[in-house]
Amino acid sequence: MDNKLTAYYSSAMQRITKQISEFDLNRNELVHDSRTMITFLKEELFRLKQFISTYTFENEMEEIDFFKYKKPAMLSWLIYFSKIYWIETNAPSFSEDIRRDYYLSQLHPLKEAFDKDAIFYQYHRSGATHCDTYYFVRGQSDVNIYTESFFFDYDVSFSTFYDYKVACLFANERLFTFLCNRMKSHGITHDVQEEINRLLGTKYQWTESIAALVQLIYALHVVGCINNGRTEIKELAGLFSTIFNVDFGDFYHSFIALKNKKGSPTSFLDSLVRRLKEYMQREED
Repeated sequence: MDNKLTAYYSSAMQRITKQISEFDLNRNELVHDSRTMITFLKEELFRLKQFISTYTFENEMEEIDFFKYKKPAMLSWLIYFSKIYWIETNAPSFSEDIRRDYYLSQLHPLKEAFDKDAIFYQYHRSGATHCDTYYFVRGQSDVNIYTESFFFDYDVSFSTFYDYKVACLFANERLFTFLCNRMKSHGITHDVQEEINRLLGTKYQWTESIAALVQLIYALHVVGCINNGRTEIKELAGLFSTIFNVDFGDFYHSFIALKNKKGSPTSFLDSLVRRLKEYMQREED
């Protein structure tokens, strides 16, 4: 049976998910809409903080789960929309080329943030747990917090410091997709795509069918292979679209068309399994 924390958090995230689903990143009112989201999310976090102030974790595992997954998931949306608000209020209102270059410049801080905390991010993404007590139980000490700009708002009763880093990771991954989509909406050029590839450290082109990639993305989403299943399907589609320079069009309708297609809707995945087994067999022979 779910405890009070699980029930409260589930209800709060349902409200947040509903509000986010109504947020349209393609609208021209991003400044106004993101400000509305910031106000809404601040209120939700404040209520969560009040709840935690009167709640006693059942054990250390529950506390770790809260600060490793639950709080960062909610806080990441506040960080994400706060960054969108800042980016859009500072965006130049000049030519398409200037605006495109402006959005491109906003990718650099994301790359620097990933590089700075690469070891911690690798730990979190890998599903490792051996340092969880240090990272996600309150009362631990870390001298690095004194160099972080948010330290003066740091509340030891509602933070472990590293929950903030996890939230930033989630937010920056979404922000990367947001910036790439903004550049595309302003007419991305070959040079810009080259710069994105340089920041990613990749230069790859998807050479299978769009249907094959849709199957792969949905499979990864359903199994929860990325961010422990906490990444929405639209974000995954945006990420793969950017990395492989693929235009899905309406991604959801691509999935519907795939389901309604005659024959096996998972033909590409079936082929992957068959060919991998054949390869393994050849290696043994």
